[in-house]
Amino acid sequence: MQPGPGVLMPGMQSPGMPVGAWALGMAVPGAGVMAEQYHVQGGQNMQVPSDMNDRDVRMLKRKQANRDSARRSKQKKKQEIADLTRRKSQVAGSNKELAEKVTKALATVRQLQSANVSLREQYESIVKNSGQQN
Repeated sequence: MQPGPGVLMPGMQSPGMPVGAWALGMAVPGAGVMAEQYHVQGGQNMQVPSDMNDRDVRMLKRKQANRDSARRSKQKKKQEIADLTRRKSQVAGSNKELAEKVTKALATVRQLQSANVSLREQYESIVKNSGQQN
């Protein structure tokens, strides 16, 4: 069955309009088709020609829902990247602080080892001297 003049069916093209322009919510000059508004996911309203069958309307709704889902996924990914970037900065700061603490602790260990060696030498000297006096 061929549609009458001014009626666009899926896949048809109006002069000066790309194929499927009606599916993108664009006005189709000369089509003369009444449009109905349908509420789709994301709180948006979508206009579709009133002569579309239910299958085509469901397809358009599904396409819009997919676009909305893709938009939400991209936004979620941006947020995750921002969170990870912020976390990276925090971890880098913590890592720097810990590295400074390790450096200070190693310096303290070297200082204590040196003091221990000195004290052992003093102890051995005292023990040696006390043994010689007996």
